[in-house]
Amino acid sequence: MRIFPPSNAIDHMAWNPDQLHAFIRYEHQSHNWIRLLGAFGQAYRTPAPDDGHYNLSSGVRGQIATRNVDFGMDYQMIFFPTSASLSLLINSGIQEPLGQAADTWDALLGEIESVLTKEGFDAARFRSRVEVRYPDLLDPAGLRQPDLAEQSLRIRAAAHQALQRLLDQQKQSDGEIRIWPHNFDTGISLSLPQGYSQYAGYTPADEAVCAAPYFYNSFYRGSEKTHPDAPPPLHQGHWINTEHWCGAVLPLDRIGQLDQLAEQASQFLLESTAAMAPRWTTT
Repeated sequence: MRIFPPSNAIDHMAWNPDQLHAFIRYEHQSHNWIRLLGAFGQAYRTPAPDDGHYNLSSGVRGQIATRNVDFGMDYQMIFFPTSASLSLLINSGIQEPLGQAADTWDALLGEIESVLTKEGFDAARFRSRVEVRYPDLLDPAGLRQPDLAEQSLRIRAAAHQALQRLLDQQKQSDGEIRIWPHNFDTGISLSLPQGYSQYAGYTPADEAVCAAPYFYNSFYRGSEKTHPDAPPPLHQGHWINTEHWCGAVLPLDRIGQLDQLAEQASQFLLESTAAMAPRWTTT
């Protein structure tokens, strides 16, 4: 499903250090809420080998939703970034607000558990799977920043466009652009010839790879990370090879204009993929 950016979205990304820090902090706090959606999928869906049972998707207005949970009726937990709110969608029609009155994280969890219990779910299964990534960023009020929310939506819309172009180039018509709750990345996972796999997408800043939000493109053969033998310079982004991760990254703070993001991210993904392609196209 294609994501359309909001009409009043910010058109530039000329961040000063304070603005970049505020955006990183906003995405990290959002990540905690996204983990709530992941916990819902983990608690009530049948596990899948690729963890697809708790992957998320984005809607046309930027809302982020779980996959359907069949529990007599169809249920989805949905996060609305611009209003910083959660809902339980029932049979694709009724929306049960979750935690609207909560002013603390514990109150939010309590209200979610109350609604789940009312609907017949074992709420303890949900609570036991809630694991926050950033425990110092749990204040619900801190998430109510519509300007940053719209900028985040615009960035992920550009990521969606760039990833779709990569899927088209790779002739992966059944490839799925998804959101992984673990790292809150919008990305794809592809199976390639000769045992190779590819993981590409956009993710918030982290301590392991990049201090700014970034696009990434990484490759594995089986469970072993891999990269070009002689990684060529990239017009967009650069290569990283560490003990724990290797691949190509394009930091978001290297891009000046938001309306250029989809094109530059697409060039980055296609160019770094082309550098690896001889591994699975050469027999």
